Amino acid sequence: MSDAPTSGEPNRDLDAAEVVELVVPADARYLSAVRVLAATLAADAGFDVDDLERVRIAVNELMMALVEALGPDDRVRVE
Repeated sequence: MSDAPTSGEPNRDLDAAEVVELVVPADARYLSAVRVLAATLAADAGFDVDDLERVRIAVNELMMALVEALGPDDRVRVE
């Protein structure tokens, strides 16, 4: 038996070994790196095209809010 998603459903189960962490400066220059990582992980988890776009938008909005709220010496940790 396989744990792979069936009938197009995303496989959103991650075990501890599959956790990815990204730490970037709280700077708008790093928005694209965070968006790319989030979209890649979502695609690997089986998200469809519409959901991938939603992930990109949500990550962009969250990162922009953090960049605006944090100082230039702060870091943003994404897991």
